[in-house]
Amino acid sequence: MNLLSPKWYLGALSFTIIFAAYAQYLWQYNFQDLPLLKDQPPGISVQLIGFLSAVILWIFAPWNVNMSKRLLSFVSLLIMTWLVVLLTSILHGDIFPHSVWTYAPILILLVLKSPSLDQCRFAFVFTGWLLVVILTATRLFEMLGIIDIAPIGEFLVDYEPQHYWLPLSGSLGPEYWWPGPMGHNAMTGVMGAYLVVMGASLRKFSGLVFVVVGGLTLLLTSSRVSFVAAVIGLAIVLLLGNNGLSIKVQWQIRALIVGVIAIIAALAALIASPNLTGRTSYWPAFYDLWLESPWIGVGNSGKVLADPLISQTNAHNIFLDVLTMYGVIPLLTMSAALLLVFLASAKAARSNRILPLAVVTVFLVVGLTQSDHGWIVPSEPWWLLVLAAFMASQVVNPAEVNCENFSEPT
Repeated sequence: MNLLSPKWYLGALSFTIIFAAYAQYLWQYNFQDLPLLKDQPPGISVQLIGFLSAVILWIFAPWNVNMSKRLLSFVSLLIMTWLVVLLTSILHGDIFPHSVWTYAPILILLVLKSPSLDQCRFAFVFTGWLLVVILTATRLFEMLGIIDIAPIGEFLVDYEPQHYWLPLSGSLGPEYWWPGPMGHNAMTGVMGAYLVVMGASLRKFSGLVFVVVGGLTLLLTSSRVSFVAAVIGLAIVLLLGNNGLSIKVQWQIRALIVGVIAIIAALAALIASPNLTGRTSYWPAFYDLWLESPWIGVGNSGKVLADPLISQTNAHNIFLDVLTMYGVIPLLTMSAALLLVFLASAKAARSNRILPLAVVTVFLVVGLTQSDHGWIVPSEPWWLLVLAAFMASQVVNPAEVNCENFSEPT
């Protein structure tokens, strides 16, 4: 691979974001006795060192400013959201990690030396392989006794096998939900959903591996919203993508079928669920908490003083969580950014660039019932969302956008 290629700095960013989170997980649950660099947790150290490495590689890449108005608006709105969240966090006296300082610079790097369609494809494939490595290695090391599985409450150990579908319980998986390398079954399950839709778009060796590992991850974690997101994402790829069957049916009809599948998948998850994991209580409680400070939210410092029901959790909805924690302004900027990337991805799907729409849809579906990442530090879902935005913004010839022609990482 050419040293001047943006693939180098894109790969460094992917590696940094994925392994910063994994380093934090390993330290938190297995290696807390390891010496720290400048008293910083491993996740922050890896994030900062990896970002600086990406900057060095970025310097060698050629300038290529993406002038798409929709993309620039999307990036600007993300930076505005980050800035308001950061300022309100300071105002509330909240503690935040030093990795916050890499959030906006990553977006600026991407805009100034924007990846092409092929380079976006590379970043998706490379990120997918990184996820495959940490998912499979974590479960293998747990089974061999090399690392400990992330602990869950004793009540859940007994409750989950009796009330949830766990087809791999006691074989490839533990007797209960597998928390995985993200430390929680829902967060790990989401990574499985992303792998499935990415793999379905690849249709090559990488795609097969992604679908298998992603599918096993879904079965191990048994995360309802991840199942629903994966089903809808697959429907988008298979029905709206470029294949011999779908191109015989009008696009609007195929889109309608996807909508019907989405509704059926959501209803099936609701019917099969023994409970809504507190959504009926979390959402009203967070809404009431927001009313205490509508404009700037209550911050993390205010949440920890709230009702014990919600003091140690999130709102289980990305919109309500931002509203409660940081107020109206970041809710508006975040929502506008998500609307822009969805519209851009939908437009790209009409040109057979289907992966961005599938990834954005998974992000939005999961965000309706989960809020396990914020808008102040980079995260795995955030990185995939940003890659989807840059891929969707590319204006290329129709011959270049066949989703079957994904490049393998080189």
